[in-house]
Amino acid sequence: MLCNRMPLVYDKRGCPIEFSELRWSSAQTPWSGFRLEAHRLAPSGLLTEFAPRQTLLGMCTAGLSRMESRTGKTHYRAVSVPGTLVLVGRGYEQNSLSWSGTREVLFAEVDTQRVRQWTGQENDLSHLLISHQFVIRDPQLSNLLLSMRVEIKAGCPTGKLYGESLSLALAACLLGRYSAKGPKTDRLKARLSPSQLQQVRDYVQVHLESELSLNELASIIQLSPHHFCRLFKNTLDITPHRYVLCERISESKRLLATGRMSLIEVALTLGFADQSHFTEVFRKVTGTTPKRYQKVHAPSVVIHGRVQAAPTPS
Repeated sequence: MLCNRMPLVYDKRGCPIEFSELRWSSAQTPWSGFRLEAHRLAPSGLLTEFAPRQTLLGMCTAGLSRMESRTGKTHYRAVSVPGTLVLVGRGYEQNSLSWSGTREVLFAEVDTQRVRQWTGQENDLSHLLISHQFVIRDPQLSNLLLSMRVEIKAGCPTGKLYGESLSLALAACLLGRYSAKGPKTDRLKARLSPSQLQQVRDYVQVHLESELSLNELASIIQLSPHHFCRLFKNTLDITPHRYVLCERISESKRLLATGRMSLIEVALTLGFADQSHFTEVFRKVTGTTPKRYQKVHAPSVVIHGRVQAAPTPS
């Protein structure tokens, strides 16, 4: 999936700085979310007087590297290992960054314009100023990046909504935890009311076969997509997209256990693109395939005095 690379950082004159080997990029795929790229950093390197044009989030996925960063009077030293993150805010100027040790890094470029549209604050950039974080761990951010990578490497089978949902979740996490301005604590802990949550749950159950969107779900309780996603995650500790997916899988298990529907019928009934996509999602959520699940849980019949599993629809 190699393509013409898009620079991640620039020097003071605005010239791009190449500092790594591009492994693959989302730039020439159907991916609809923030740009994601995998890079390999050489055994040693040094960057001086540089800054990203957009907020840049990098996660080490393999290897080990000793890193040292200087910005003004601030001096950081740390060891980067798989799972650790570096967050550099839009326009944050660093005097120097050096490292020793080869590592693989997954970079996400957080597009400011798209975040402004999602949050509904088109003319306010103050809340988008991200504080620099040097070699930290944040499981939620890491999981979002890995989910993006899986979707992109698979060819984006889940569609545009999923890519946008993951990117919005990433932006919400960054703004909630690392915004320089910082939202109020009570807003960070805000949740959906029991009535709001029940309205969303009821709507999802009735529309499991539909291609639900963030705008559609948020409008049920008159919230913006960004606000809805944050409150929903605070309430159930799961994203709206993941919740809908789990509800679809839960209903699919019920349908499979009846033994009356084929796999393709179950898949299409619950809004999956095709049987292959359904099988892949089912396996990821349950640890087994729909066919195996149906074979174990479908009702048995008596044939010639012996109990046998009912025939499994193809």
